Amino acid sequence: MKFRSIPPDPSEFPRLGLVGPPLVPLAIIGIAWLAERAGHRWNIHGDAIGMFMVFVVCAGVAFISSTALLFSGALALRNHRSLRTGANFASLGVAALYVIAAIAGAIYFYTAVNAT
Repeated sequence: MKFRSIPPDPSEFPRLGLVGPPLVPLAIIGIAWLAERAGHRWNIHGDAIGMFMVFVVCAGVAFISSTALLFSGALALRNHRSLRTGANFASLGVAALYVIAAIAGAIYFYTAVNAT
C-alpha cells in the first residue's frame, strides 16, 4: 500500500487475492472427485497425468501469489490499524494455512518419492 495520511478503508485489503488462489487447486480436486464418483475411469497416460499437471501448475501459481500477498497483507495490517478487522485476519489466515499446507505437502511428496 502507498503512503497516505488518511487511513485506508478495510475494504481496500486484498481479501479475494488471499482467498481466491487456494480455491483453484481445490476446485480441480473437486472436479476429479466428482468425475471419479460419476464412474470415470482414469487413464494414467492420458487424462490423469494431464489433470495432475494442471493441478501442480495451479497449486504452484497459487502458492507464489498467496506467499506474496501474505507478506504484503501482513505488512499492511501491521502498518494500518483501520485494516485490522476479523474478515481481513481470516483471509490472511486462509492464505497462511494454504502456504503451510503446500510446504508440508511438498515435503511429504519429496520424502515419499525419495523413500522408494
